[in-house]
Order: sequence, then C-alpha cells, then structure tokens
Amino acid sequence: AELLGTYQVAITVFGVFCTLISSGIPLMISRSVSSAYANQNFKKQNQVVSSGLLISVAISVLLCAIVLIFPETLGFVFTSKTSVRILFWLLPGVVASAVYSAFRGALWGQKRFFWISCSEFFEQFARIVLIVILFEGFSGLAGGGELAAISLSAACILSAILVVILYFVYGGRLANPLPQFAPILKTSTPITAIRTASSLGQFLIAIIVPMRLVSIGFSESQAMSQFGIASGMALPLIMIPGTLIGSLATAIVPDLSEIADNNPKALAQNPKFPFIKARINTSINATLVISFMLVPAYLLLGPQIGLFLFDSAQAGIYVSRAAILMIPMCLSQISSSLMNAIGMENRSLVHYAAASTLMFLSIYFLPPLLGIYSLIVGMGALFTITAVLNLSLLAKRGILSRQHIKTAGLLLLYCIPSAIAAKYTYVLFNLFCPSFVALVIAGIASVAIYMFLCVMFHQFDIQIFFSRRKAKKKA
Repeated sequence: AELLGTYQVAITVFGVFCTLISSGIPLMISRSVSSAYANQNFKKQNQVVSSGLLISVAISVLLCAIVLIFPETLGFVFTSKTSVRILFWLLPGVVASAVYSAFRGALWGQKRFFWISCSEFFEQFARIVLIVILFEGFSGLAGGGELAAISLSAACILSAILVVILYFVYGGRLANPLPQFAPILKTSTPITAIRTASSLGQFLIAIIVPMRLVSIGFSESQAMSQFGIASGMALPLIMIPGTLIGSLATAIVPDLSEIADNNPKALAQNPKFPFIKARINTSINATLVISFMLVPAYLLLGPQIGLFLFDSAQAGIYVSRAAILMIPMCLSQISSSLMNAIGMENRSLVHYAAASTLMFLSIYFLPPLLGIYSLIVGMGALFTITAVLNLSLLAKRGILSRQHIKTAGLLLLYCIPSAIAAKYTYVLFNLFCPSFVALVIAGIASVAIYMFLCVMFHQFDIQIFFSRRKAKKKA
C-alpha cells in the first residue's frame, strides 16, 4: 500500500501533463472534424488534425524538457526519490499521448467508435502483457513502481502508432496547420483549463492528504499507506461506472456538436432543438440508471470485495462508505461533457472551480475529525456541487426534463431489493461455495434484480441497444 501511494503521487503529475495535451484539444478536433466531415470538407479536416497535433506535441515536448532540464525542482514536490524515477519513465508516454489524442480526436469526429474502442482496449491489453513480462523478467533491475511506469509508456507508444495507422487508412492526411491553429487553441483552452484544474486537484490531493494525516499523528509511512489504499485500491472501483459514462459521452458528443453550432444562447431557436433535448435527456436518464447500479453491492459487500481483490478489508470498507459517490460523480461527468458539446464550456469551468474550493477546504480541515474519510467528503462535495450547477443551467435553458427527479427516486427504491439480494445471496452461497464464487453470484444477482426492475418499470429501454442496427437494416 505504501509503494502504491508513492506511485499514485507520480502518476498524478503524469495525469496533469496528459490533461494539458489530451483534454480540450481532441474534443475540439472532434467537434471541428465532425462538422467538416459532414460537409465533405476534407481539406479543413486535415488542417484541424494537423493543427491539433502540432499544439499537443509542442506542449508535451516542452513539459518533458522542463522536467529533464530542471529535475531538482521535483524535490519541492516529491518527498520520495522513487516518485521522481517513476516520473522520468513516464515522460515518453506523455509525448505518445500527445500524438494519440490528436488522431483519436479525428476518429472521434468521424464517429469511428469501434476503432477508438479497439485502440483503448489494445493499450490496456498491451500494458497488462508488458507489466507481467517486466515483473517476471526484470524485477531485479528496477522497482515495481518503475516497471509499472515503463509498461504504461510503452503501451501509450503502441496505441499511438495504432491510431496513426487507422487515421491514414481511412484517408486522413496532414495539411498546413496554420489556418486552424488559432481557432483550435482558442476553443480548446477553457476545456483544457477545467480538466487541467481537475488533474491539478488530484495532484494536490496526493500532497495534502498524506501531509494532513501526518499532522494528526500518523507516521509518513502510515499516511502514504492510507492514501495508497484509498486512491489506488478503493477509488478505482468507485470510478467503474465512469467508464460507461465516458463511452456514452464519446458516442453522443459528436452528434450534439454537429447540430448545436456551438451557440448555446441560440439553442432554443435551433430547428433541431427537440432532437438535442431528447438526446440530452436520454443521456441523463441512462446515466442515472448506470450510477445507481453498483451502489447496493458495494454498500453490502464492500469488505468482501476488498479482501478478495486486495487482501485488504480496509479498502473494502472505504468502498462501502464511498459507494454513494458514484451517483454525483456520474452526473457531474455526463453533464460536463454535454455542456462542452453544446458550447457551454466556460460555465462548466466556473462551476468546477466553485466546487473545487469546497473540496480543498474539506480535505484540509476535516482530517482531524474524519481521518482519510475526509477525502470521501471532499470528493462528494466536488461532484455534487458540479452536477447540481451544471444540471440547473441545462434546466434553465429549457433542455433538461424534471422527470429525472422522479426517476432518481424510483432507482433509489430499486436499490433496496437489490441490496437485500446482494447480502443474503452471499450469505447463502458462502455456506457451501468458495468466498469468491459466492461474491460473484451475489454481485450478479444484485445487478440483475436492479436491471430487471429498471426494464420492468420503463426506466431503461433494452431496445436502445438494437435501434441503430434495426435502422441500418431498414435503410
């Protein structure tokens, strides 16, 4: 757990660097390419991609150069030399991510979601294979954190090569970047700012939380171990629904960007406003269904999950107590993506900044009362305030339906039988099955009952998965 905490500190800096090059820029490439692609303006499409590539690679090279030329500055940030070495091994991944993000944005704008998914799956698969090889064959030459960093950089390089090949296979080309340089830089800056602020927030959390734990009596080792358990074990489980929301946003953002004309003030006058409103409300409804789905299992089976995955009951307890975070987290994520898609990125930035202030106050002042659980309170404040402000603005613009309040209440009721199923299915099967088997069966039962109720009472339409295929066959 202590080494995991050290690795998490280094990876947050890597996350800040990647956010600077792979947040606003690929989204703006996607928006511009989507419009150009729909109008068969391939020259503009190529210029947009080339401009985004130039900006992101230039930023990544500059960041890496600063770290390599002034390594002594890292001493003010990292208390461990291990974190410094891990960051050095992550730098090639920063440059590779810059290349990847530009060409991924192009594929995104062209709505080639299958190949985007393949490239991201390939990156994770390559990382897993590489880390197994490195740990088996080279564990005596470097520490575990450094080997993990090497595998991450290598996987980033391989996935970057794959998306470059895909871009050119589908007819993409490089062109003069200058005509689109200023527009891409201008429109991507607010989104980059909000997501960089988020990454900086994660970095500051990695510094402040252990520091505050030490101030209330923990040793440095204990503080880093507590942070490692919370951030490296428990929170990744809490973030699982976010991967589904990210996929939803990936699919819907190009469509909304294409028809919203990046003019939120005139949105109601847009002839396609009913379609925009319907897509947004469908996305919010799906987000609510997804966000509640794992809450019952996490609440009732958290300690068992922690013991099985990490051999840590404490990690499981943290999962149980943080399970409710999944609801505001998912709503914050999808609402921010929707606002970015329809040109409200500046307001989204303001909302995030306001919520972040309360989060930092929580993680700084609450540790004497709550210890490591002050992180749950802080993140809960961040996600809840961001979601409420974003959704309130969408409602004010006449986009958001009030029906979602009723939906949330019904989903909360569905969680009750789902939680009962999780608890007592585990107790029953654990009498004659291994704990792992009982845990899997209980989790499946919990999710199955929840989804059955959602379908039965029309909170979720399973036909949505087949609608596009049917439309294609009809055409």
